[in-house]
Amino acid sequence: MKIIFLITFLISSIFANVAIVSALNGKATIQRDGNTINLTIGFKIDKTDNIQTLNNTKLQLLFTDRTVITVGQNSQLLIKEYVFDEEKPKKVEARFHFVKGLFRTVTGKIGKLNPDKFKIKVRNASIGIRGTRFDVYVSPLELKIGLFQGKVYLLQNNQTTNITSGQTIVYKINGTAQVKDGILKESKELNKQIKQQKTTNTTTNTAIQKNVQNSAITNNTLQDTVTTVDNIVNTSNTLNTLFNIEGLSQTELDAYLDKSGTIADNLSSYITPTATLDGYVGKTNTATFTGTIKGTYTGESFATGGEAGTGNISLTANFGAQTITGSITNLKTNFNTTLNQTTITNTGFIFNYTVGTINTTTINVTGKFYGANAAVTAGTMTLDQGQINGKFVGEFIGKK
Repeated sequence: MKIIFLITFLISSIFANVAIVSALNGKATIQRDGNTINLTIGFKIDKTDNIQTLNNTKLQLLFTDRTVITVGQNSQLLIKEYVFDEEKPKKVEARFHFVKGLFRTVTGKIGKLNPDKFKIKVRNASIGIRGTRFDVYVSPLELKIGLFQGKVYLLQNNQTTNITSGQTIVYKINGTAQVKDGILKESKELNKQIKQQKTTNTTTNTAIQKNVQNSAITNNTLQDTVTTVDNIVNTSNTLNTLFNIEGLSQTELDAYLDKSGTIADNLSSYITPTATLDGYVGKTNTATFTGTIKGTYTGESFATGGEAGTGNISLTANFGAQTITGSITNLKTNFNTTLNQTTITNTGFIFNYTVGTINTTTINVTGKFYGANAAVTAGTMTLDQGQINGKFVGEFIGKK
C-alpha cells in the first residue's frame, strides 16, 4: 500500500511556521531574533523571517496554502504577514517584500480564495495578483514583472499598470512604467529545475518525514497530497499537484464567488482536461452537482443600482452521452427555472434559449468542469425577463 503524506504543515502545533524549504541549491540564510541561520532542506520558515540567498544559489519555499516561491541568487525576501486558515477563507492573507533579486511565484490557495489579500511590496510600489505564475526582478535601477499565467497589476504612485499572460512590466526608478511582450531575460536563471537535494543528516530527514506523517494523521480535513517532501518540484505543475480543488468543501468553493473578477478567471488553472472528458464518452458515467448562485437583480422592479441575490443550482451530467440538464431554485420566484438538456462540449456547456410566451425569459448559463475528475462545476448566468420584470446576472459554483 502506497503511503500518502499530507503536508498541512510539518508541525501543525507551531503556528509561527508558515513555510518549508522544499528545495535548495547553494547557500541561503535567514535572520531571526538577531541570529543568522543557515537553511537546509526541510527547514521551517517563520512569519517574520528575513531570507537571503548567496552567489549561485536557488531556493524554493513551499507555504502552507501551497504557494511556491523560488528565490534566485543574491536575493532577499521578507515575510511581512501570513495568515492561512482553511476554515476562515475570507481572513487569509499573504504579504511579502521582495527587497532585491529574482523571484518566481506560483500562487496557492490564498491567491485563489482571496487574491486581494495576496500582496508583494517592491521598493515604492506593490504587486497585486489575478494570476498564478509570474517572475519578479528587483534591481537598484528598475523593477521587472513577467507574467506566465493569469493577470498581474503594478500599483505605484496611485497609478495601476496591468499585464496579462506573456507580457512584462518594466518600471524604472524615474517612475515610468512600460508594458512589453515576452518574459524576463533574467528568468533564465530559474528555468532549470532545482535539484531535490536530500538532507545529509539522516536523523533530520527522518524527523521531517515523521512530522509530515503525523500531520496527516491528526488533520484529515485536507485533501492535498504529495508522496514525500522530495517530490516537490520546481515547475508550473507544482500548484496543480499540491492544490486539489476537488477536495474543498462547498463553503470553501463559495469563497470564489466573493472575489472580484469572473469565476472563469479565478478557476482558470483547474479546468478539467478535454482528454479526461473525452475518456468518459460512451461509458456509464453520470454525476449530479449541487451548488450556490450569487449575483444581482436589475431592472425597473428593483432598486437603483440593483439588488443582491443568492440561490441554488442543481446539474445532472451524463458524461457518457455528453448531455447535461439542471434547475435553478431559491432565487426570486420568476427566475427559478428548469434547464433543458444541452450538450457537453470540450470542457463545459451552455444553456441558451428563451422560454414562455407572454413574460418570456431568456436563459444563458455557461459553465465548465474543474478538477482532475470533473468533480467541480462553475460558471456564469444571465436570466433576462426584460427591463420591466428585470434581469438576474450572477455566478455559480458546485460540486458532486
